[in-house]
Amino acid sequence: MTSSKSRARLWSVVAAEPAASASITATRAAAFASILWPLGTLAERSSQIRAIGRLKIKSQQGALLAWLDQLPLDTAPAIQQAVGAALAQLDPNEAGKRLQLQISRKTTSGLPVFPEIQAFAELPAAVAVPLLNQVSQLPLDQTEELSLVTTCLEIADPGLVPLLADMLDPQEPQIRWQAVEALKKIDTVEAAQALQSHLGEEANLKRKLEMAEFLGRHGIGDGYAFAIEHMSERSLREPAIAALAAIRNPQAPEDLRGIFENSNDPAWKAAAVLALGRMGEKAWAPRFLEIIEDLKHPLAAAALTALGDLKEIGALARVREGVSSRNTEIAAGSAQAAGKLLALPGAQANDVRDLLASLLADGDAPQEARAAALRSLVGLTDPRLDRALAKAVRDGSLEGSPLSQEIEKQLRQRKIALALN
Repeated sequence: MTSSKSRARLWSVVAAEPAASASITATRAAAFASILWPLGTLAERSSQIRAIGRLKIKSQQGALLAWLDQLPLDTAPAIQQAVGAALAQLDPNEAGKRLQLQISRKTTSGLPVFPEIQAFAELPAAVAVPLLNQVSQLPLDQTEELSLVTTCLEIADPGLVPLLADMLDPQEPQIRWQAVEALKKIDTVEAAQALQSHLGEEANLKRKLEMAEFLGRHGIGDGYAFAIEHMSERSLREPAIAALAAIRNPQAPEDLRGIFENSNDPAWKAAAVLALGRMGEKAWAPRFLEIIEDLKHPLAAAALTALGDLKEIGALARVREGVSSRNTEIAAGSAQAAGKLLALPGAQANDVRDLLASLLADGDAPQEARAAALRSLVGLTDPRLDRALAKAVRDGSLEGSPLSQEIEKQLRQRKIALALN
């Protein structure tokens, strides 16, 4: 006999099917009706209800509404949220009204309303945004506020900017960062302006740099000094350089030139090279080409990466050599540059593409370099990627690593079938 856990999983799979691909006949709809209401586990029931919504079985709308009216206010949150989500798929306007009424009843009774708030994520923005703004005025507890801001992140509508601006309290870091991510996803000037005055409050350095990059993309350069200060720190180098490139301070090229010419710290000089490349300072290409003539030069890896950003096709010969290097930084920089240079018109270099695929599949190569090869092959939409992924996924040394997760993600997206032997 099939276990309740297996049945719940089956219904979850059904619920995940795209509605557009589900042509449900009257017979199948009747079958749904016959199995929805018998007693079952919470997981079974909620999965069944969500499947009805995802598959757009309109014949069940009346039954769901009637059942919602009979549900006790303290019913398990999983069931409440599933009903709200299903109704949102069947009739968004009616679902909005019912959820609003449910929130009013539960607030009066002192019961939590996070299941209804989470169900708003299933509604179209035109319906959900006014409801979220209304709910934000209620006295919410921390769980409800987190549900509110998480739902805002899923919807990411410009009408939520004022609401999100009020949820940037540094004393509530989890809620605050969800609000920051929602503003970044909305990605408007108004969203950046709402975040601007809160940049100095952020204690997490990486997140602060990510905020500075977002502001920079919208013409707000408040994070410039902070970004240039931290770009030499290995763990912060990438977000710092991304922020500098987004801010595009007119003084940046001169500041970076000063670091390159006057600093005795290789980390600072390498960061300056990378930043100049990311900012598109093409006048530096000849200098960087000189550096990569010797791949043992302490700045060679940074120069290779920068030349890729500058789209300097003259670097391709050294990139070809560098991809096969056992020096982690040289191999990673070369693999990253290869993806950008091979995308240029007329840059055939099939042998370099072969080298990238081999690097990704090579279990003895450094993970950083293999990850760069993967990103380049994905960006090039190269057919060699499928075979390299099928080989790389068998590498047990990658288990649990970010690279392994990205490989598995690409296998799913590309629907690559793996042989069992």
